[in-house]
Amino acid sequence: MNEQYYVETDGQRYGPATAAQLQQWASEGRIVPDSVLIDTLTERRTIASLHPALAGRFAATPAGAGVGSAARASDYAPPGYGGGVAQTPYAPTAGAYAPPSTGYTPPGNAWAAPAPILGDYRAGNDSGTGAGAQLPAELRGVNFGAFMIPFWWSIFNKSYIGLLCLIPYVGGVMSFVLLFKGNEWAWQNRRFDSVEHFRAVQRAWNMWGIVALALSFGFGVLYAILILTGAIKPDR
Repeated sequence: MNEQYYVETDGQRYGPATAAQLQQWASEGRIVPDSVLIDTLTERRTIASLHPALAGRFAATPAGAGVGSAARASDYAPPGYGGGVAQTPYAPTAGAYAPPSTGYTPPGNAWAAPAPILGDYRAGNDSGTGAGAQLPAELRGVNFGAFMIPFWWSIFNKSYIGLLCLIPYVGGVMSFVLLFKGNEWAWQNRRFDSVEHFRAVQRAWNMWGIVALALSFGFGVLYAILILTGAIKPDR
């Protein structure tokens, strides 16, 4: 089965398109290196410059195909369009394909091409794109929130493997795994606006983890005092 992808630009999706169509659009400048590709089946997101099918395509983009170049309605073929036969010029509609550039209105069309993808994809922010996402070196370390509150942390950070903490005996082991793998899994499974955003979110979880530890310790001390004073008697 051929993989197909949507191209997301300014919050809108275009496509779907096969890998061959993506290669054609990239060579014509209709996809830029930081365009976001979304797998139609898995919803996995990646940027165009990192997609294997588009490797080396952007360096070969023809002159004049980038931002600000003119476009004709006949330049845009719908999915499955067969070349080599005279056709009536095709006016694209929303969702048909990813437009080649920004800041202009193609002649013969009543819409303006969306703005390019903004954000940290250009700065290497691949958070939320799955197991292939690379955690920045400055974010490595332990995650105390994932260790102390594994159930809620796993849900809110979309790292559902952490829910193994609910299984007896396995749960204790998983908590320690989350202590060391929490930052990496959060980066891979949840989209963050930036490194600073990631730090702020995980700092809040670490704070709640410390609160949970303090409460656990306090209840433990109180229980011990009640046993020593005879206020309660442990089951034999």
